[in-house]
Amino acid sequence: MRVHVASGWHRYASLALALSFVLGQTGVAAAEPAPALKTFVATHRCALLERLIAVHSAGDRNSMRDRFLILGRADQPQAYVQCGFQERGRHLLCEASSGFYSSRPGEPRRFRLGPGQTAKLARYKFSADDSRGNFRRMIELGETINLSGVASMMLNVMHDIYGANISTRVTVNAPLVSRDVAPLASNTCAPAS
Repeated sequence: MRVHVASGWHRYASLALALSFVLGQTGVAAAEPAPALKTFVATHRCALLERLIAVHSAGDRNSMRDRFLILGRADQPQAYVQCGFQERGRHLLCEASSGFYSSRPGEPRRFRLGPGQTAKLARYKFSADDSRGNFRRMIELGETINLSGVASMMLNVMHDIYGANISTRVTVNAPLVSRDVAPLASNTCAPAS
C-alpha cells in the first residue's frame, strides 16, 4: 500500500476542505452569539426598544432637538452609543463614543478604543474615523419604522465594544422620555428579528 502525503498548500487546502465538511455536517454555527451577549441583549432589548419608540413618537418631527437616546455605562461615562432621529424621523444618526470629547483640544485623549475594538465596531457598520468626533453610522429607517434591530445593535455595541454585561448598570438619557420610566429591565415584547 502506498501512502501519499500532500505537500505545501495542497495539504492545507485538503485540511480546510475536510474541516469545512465536518463543521457543515455537525451544524456548528460560525457566528452564534455567546450566551453572555444573548442574556445581556434579552434582558435590556424590550425596555430600550420601548424608549426608542417613545423618542421617535414624541417631539417636533421637523426638529432634531432632544430627539435622541444615549445608552451608556454608569461606571464609565465615555462608554456609550447614541442615536438621534433626523429628517422627520426617517433617518437615525448613531454614534459610538471614541473618546474624542473626553479631553480638551490639544490634550491627549483620556479614553480611546483599541484597534480590535475599532475593527469590531466596523462590523456594526460604524465608520473607523475618530479624527474629528465619534464613530458614526447613518441608518435609513424607510416608510415602515422598525426599531427592534436598532435596539439590538445598540446593546451589541455596548457589550462587544464597551464591555457591558448583565451585571453592568446601564443608563439611558432621552430627554423626550419621562423620567418616571423605570430603569432598563426585562419585560415582554416581540422577539428580536
